[in-house]
Amino acid sequence: MQKLSARLECIAGAVKPCTSAADIGTDHGYIPIYLCMNDIVGFAVAGDVSRGSAQKALDNVRACGLSDRISVRVGDGIKILRPEDKTECIIIAGMGGMLMCDILSGGDISGVKQLVLQPQKDIPAVRRYIHGAGFKIENEIMIYEDNKYYNIISAVRGSEEYTPLEYALGRILLNNGDAVLKTWLEKEIKRSEKLMPSVNEKRREELENMLAVYREGMKCL
Repeated sequence: MQKLSARLECIAGAVKPCTSAADIGTDHGYIPIYLCMNDIVGFAVAGDVSRGSAQKALDNVRACGLSDRISVRVGDGIKILRPEDKTECIIIAGMGGMLMCDILSGGDISGVKQLVLQPQKDIPAVRRYIHGAGFKIENEIMIYEDNKYYNIISAVRGSEEYTPLEYALGRILLNNGDAVLKTWLEKEIKRSEKLMPSVNEKRREELENMLAVYREGMKCL
């Protein structure tokens, strides 16, 4: 199997050793393959709504000789999971945050011990969903790859509450003085300030509210 990208490596690296994991929206199946080849998980489900992506994953699984440890399935979100899978970790990466929340809400996750999530947008909503679903955020990493910023969130069973600023930007990132978050905030502040003169009143108000959050976050870094 080819070397994982920095983003996929961070996602796979966040998974705790467990009996069974499921990668929803698996695409080429690289994460389940990595997890099984390195004996981080004993069994994995590689699921995708796209038959084409699932076929790519199946081809890669077979090429790595892991057909007995990875079940490739086509279907909608976590509805593809079965009770006998005994899934302990759900991984969802590379899609919008609201879709991610809808997927997790669309099935039974009562037996799941860990969520590893990499939302492309609506990250504050994902943090709120995690808390509402009976999990706490144990770690959050922000990386920069191919001119894009990515948040990788690991959540385990537990309870906690965030402040509005922590939901917006991430408690762990703020507490750690995360350098990538700082760079992202600096760019967003400049971008928003540049847009301000050319937008309508409603959009200007939205930008001002965002800028207030970004500037407050910079004070913590």
